[in-house]
Amino acid sequence: MFIYAALMIAAYASGGLFGEDFEQKKDTFVLCVMLFSAFSAVLEYCIRLIRKGILPTFLSILPGAIGAFFLRRQDDISYLAGAIILSMCIRLAIGIIPFWKKIVLYGSFVLTALAIFLNITRNTFTVSSGYELFMFVCLVSLTLCSFQQLFIEKGKTAFPFSYFFILSVLLTVIPVNDDPIDWTGVIRAGQKIVQGADYALSSVSYFFTDVLDIKTNSTGYSTLTNLGGNAKKTKTTELIIHAKEKPYVLFNDPDSGEKMKRRRGLYLTGGRGLDKEVIVDFLLMLHEGSVSRETAKLFSHISDVNLEYVYLRTRDEIVPAYSFKLSSNGKKIEKGQSKNVHKKGYEIRSRYLDIDFGSQYLIALLKDVSANGHMENVGYEELSNYVRDIYGVGLNDIVSEDEYNEILEKSARFREYRQNFPDNGQKAFGGGEYSQDVIDSLDVSGADEELRSLAYELTKDYDNDYDKCRAIEAYLRQYEYSLLVPEEGDLKVDMTTAEGMSRLAESFLFETQKGYCIHYTSAMVMMLRLSGIPARVALGYCYLYPFEEEEFYPVEGDRAHVWPEAYISNVGWTGFEPTGSYPTAENLTWNRAPMNAGKSGEASYYMGPSVKKNTEGNPDEDGLEPQNQDAREKASDPYLRVLYLTVSLMLPGAGLIILLILFTVVAHKLRYTLGTPDEKLSIRVEQIKKMIRKYSRERIPDRGFLSEYLKRAPVQLQPDIEKIFCAYYALLYSRAGKASVSMEDVERAGQVMQRWKKGDFND
Repeated sequence: MFIYAALMIAAYASGGLFGEDFEQKKDTFVLCVMLFSAFSAVLEYCIRLIRKGILPTFLSILPGAIGAFFLRRQDDISYLAGAIILSMCIRLAIGIIPFWKKIVLYGSFVLTALAIFLNITRNTFTVSSGYELFMFVCLVSLTLCSFQQLFIEKGKTAFPFSYFFILSVLLTVIPVNDDPIDWTGVIRAGQKIVQGADYALSSVSYFFTDVLDIKTNSTGYSTLTNLGGNAKKTKTTELIIHAKEKPYVLFNDPDSGEKMKRRRGLYLTGGRGLDKEVIVDFLLMLHEGSVSRETAKLFSHISDVNLEYVYLRTRDEIVPAYSFKLSSNGKKIEKGQSKNVHKKGYEIRSRYLDIDFGSQYLIALLKDVSANGHMENVGYEELSNYVRDIYGVGLNDIVSEDEYNEILEKSARFREYRQNFPDNGQKAFGGGEYSQDVIDSLDVSGADEELRSLAYELTKDYDNDYDKCRAIEAYLRQYEYSLLVPEEGDLKVDMTTAEGMSRLAESFLFETQKGYCIHYTSAMVMMLRLSGIPARVALGYCYLYPFEEEEFYPVEGDRAHVWPEAYISNVGWTGFEPTGSYPTAENLTWNRAPMNAGKSGEASYYMGPSVKKNTEGNPDEDGLEPQNQDAREKASDPYLRVLYLTVSLMLPGAGLIILLILFTVVAHKLRYTLGTPDEKLSIRVEQIKKMIRKYSRERIPDRGFLSEYLKRAPVQLQPDIEKIFCAYYALLYSRAGKASVSMEDVERAGQVMQRWKKGDFND
């Protein structure tokens, strides 16, 4: 068992050192080593019955040597020969090394420590297979046995290894209730204590930073001008979310059909308030795509959430993206900033449109509508009726008719500005007719030729804005996420200007090649603008709910985030996630599908882009080539062959063991038959001692005193046994040649054994 655990840990710790082939077969390799080791051990035991010394150890490995010789040319299972050779080396080491037991005694602690270390640092063992589970059973048994011998019994073995091993196996195989113990109450109580302590510490820290005006360069909600180099994470709670909705979504896994759970995500935007333009553009897109109520439910619904400021001091209103109704203390909120600074205890109630931008149906809709060219304006009354049909709210709850007309006019000017935007990136129009935010969204000041070239290379093969955005997003997610970024020196670098973002982007892409959200976002914003797509920066938080429902959800400082938004034709402002450490929209998708998915009907219209079948020989998700349909069936053939060859090698070995046992029995018979009376009596005494041990069911210390055996023998047989033992003593302690055993003593011993076997005695 020690060897098995050691081999398993060594195999898993190798971490691909011996190639992918070994990685796939390491469990089988270890099992083969143990099977051949066990076979050699049994064979050695049988040989030792008739021969002592070192010779049985060498004889026990002969079948393995023969097997390794014949298997050396089997390429598909060449590791089997290696397993046999390794088992032979192990068998020799056990037979030759005199302090092998001490290696097991102390080595069990080392193996246990290694297993724990690998599991913590590399998540090596998942205990998802019987191999790993059996390894841990062995480790627990070995460690308990060694601990007992070293620290409790101090060398005495009160319980053997078999006791701990059987106990471990029983605890492993005993069936348990399918429903685990519900520790939710205990966990929630602990969380409340921790959250309460964190809240108290945050209050103290908040007070002192307010009084002393302490500034720290750490993660947390801030303006876009407070940027530097290295930053450190902070776990200070800055916001508290109170949500009635479940923190997760349930969906059916398409492969297994099982019900799965996925955490929900929430983007909180600061400084915008009611971004009515974004909501109107989204609703117009749905109308343009003739999306029905059933289809809209697949990727959107109305949600409510309450936000409480904790460790914050800002004028910004921080609310969910696509909020259309905001209030605080009964007063409506529309603007993104307040006249007064909001501090701890400030609360906001928000009703917003929760949208799944990772839905395959919404993605297909985005591509379809953005490729339609010019989109006709929709009247206020018509859109109001449409919104009421799909969401159950009136458009007047979101925007007034005058505001709606202003948004349509602004969107028209935006499209005009974009069409006339020159390729050189200079501002073609001044203020007045075009608002500053529209002009800024295409400002590429400070971008050098290398950045322009990269943007062109990434987007040149796509004919729509959405695919261009996704191409840039995917490219940036390959870069390393790190808070350890060199300082920019005396150069003022922030995200409030195109020059600042250009410098951040170029440093990130071509110099450090690592950074955090401000670097990813600056790079994507500038490359989008260089590709002719208006882009801007969103500031706030990206929060992932836990899997379990709570009374409230603390948002810590390390969830503060910036991300890019692109203006896609006929769609409006849409957020993307280029920062590698944050999940993409597809990672957070709700996986909703219509009831009639796959059938004809409106709900199944937006099925997303068709997935191109892999016909170029590239492996699919499970590592098998799609065109080779037999590969899945053949994958199990090597294992069946291993089993076949193992049995083929073990059957002759088992036959050899049977022959050895028969030879041992015959040898004992011949030894008795051909032996002298002295030798026969010695054999009979050993047999009687064995029968007494079995009869008394006690462990009799064999210290050379036959009296220990005599007093435990049946009373009726004790007189005869005493005479036999006396004759044996006379033989044992007499001078050579001075005493001999008579045939009468030998026959008496035989008669005692016959009576014993027949039960011819009474207790």
